[in-house]
Amino acid sequence: SVCAIKAVVGEQLVWIVTTHLDHRGNEMSRVKQAKDFQTIINQLDGNVIVCGDMNAQPTSNPMKIMYEYLTPCYSTLEPAPATYPSIMPRPETGQVVQTPTSCIDYIMMKNKNQQVQLTHQQRVKILQLKHQIMVWTS
Repeated sequence: SVCAIKAVVGEQLVWIVTTHLDHRGNEMSRVKQAKDFQTIINQLDGNVIVCGDMNAQPTSNPMKIMYEYLTPCYSTLEPAPATYPSIMPRPETGQVVQTPTSCIDYIMMKNKNQQVQLTHQQRVKILQLKHQIMVWTS
């Protein structure tokens, strides 16, 4: 599923888009979703900010596809920021995980005019917001 919000910031059109790629299937399912997502993103005019749980490591095939049409909002010279597991209690165990160890959540942009580098704190705030405005579909 995809949720897209159209906004005007100053005089610029900005799309804020979120998605959640398959977490139960295999990587080929996420590869298909990454390609389908590209079709959606390419239809949006203006700047696009994508916040999503891609359930894929930065070097995986789904992310390689997404990097063809989106730019990550972190320096590709540094390791991707760890976002999983989350710091909240796990429902299946009740265990509180204190340190995320891998990156599966991303903030990326489609903007032909500039590249934006976000600080770690800005990424965390946007990811927290993404989790608050999640749209669920069946």
